[in-house]
Amino acid sequence: MTTASIPPTLRWLIATVLTVLAGFVLATGLGKIPLPPEKLHAPLWIVAACGVSFGALGLTVALEGAERFRRVRSALGLVYLLSFATVFNWIAFGPGERHFSRHTTFGIGGDAMTMSTGKSELTGRVVFGIIAVAINLMIAVPLVRTIMASRRRSSIPGR
Repeated sequence: MTTASIPPTLRWLIATVLTVLAGFVLATGLGKIPLPPEKLHAPLWIVAACGVSFGALGLTVALEGAERFRRVRSALGLVYLLSFATVFNWIAFGPGERHFSRHTTFGIGGDAMTMSTGKSELTGRVVFGIIAVAINLMIAVPLVRTIMASRRRSSIPGR
């Protein structure tokens, strides 16, 4: 089975943008780029987790197709999922108040009309919670399968 590959120029453009963005976001999360407190709606460690997520994804995209870096890509993919899951889990289950909004656009071009409505905190947390649980399962299921397969291999006599 073959998979579609991202054209090299586009792959490097995406990887560069994600990695540069990661640098700025991570530097902000580490307190190296000051941000006024009224602009910050999450703890700095969550901002840093976003930076890690962008960085891991950028490096994964950069290494796409390089078979000798398959394990590195897999590790970066895990780092990406873990940092991404951290953000969604904090939004859904973390302490403190959350503010959510929904924007709906009807029409095209100059005739478009956008409606903005506030969403309840519970609705927003439920939506992010569902996504968080799905990401958590994307991490946990393969991890459990790998551990179980490893135990089965080690229990085979003669190994």
